[in-house]
Amino acid sequence: MAGEGSSILDLSDSGWIGAPKPGQISPAPDREPYPVEAFPAIARDAVNEVQAYIKAPIPMIACSALSQMALVAQGLADVARDSRLISPGSLFTIVTAHSGERKTAVDGAFS
Repeated sequence: MAGEGSSILDLSDSGWIGAPKPGQISPAPDREPYPVEAFPAIARDAVNEVQAYIKAPIPMIACSALSQMALVAQGLADVARDSRLISPGSLFTIVTAHSGERKTAVDGAFS
């Protein structure tokens, strides 16, 4: 707890279960290669072409391609969760990478 009379709760030494330390990112788990072959041919070819030119990781490029395809399709269909909750179909993506790992270059290739 913070000092007497303070309204701020200090949990920095609490050992809260599961709380990562600031700036600490988990290492990527061992995994299968990204299934880029599941993309439609035109999207797969675009992902492979961007990878050959920009030399960024395929999963990062595929994420950007999926985001742009979702954006284009968003105006074509709505999702009705019930009779009143109707909204555009949406896809939210997050890419975490260090500075200089070509995030902006990859997004620029698809926008």
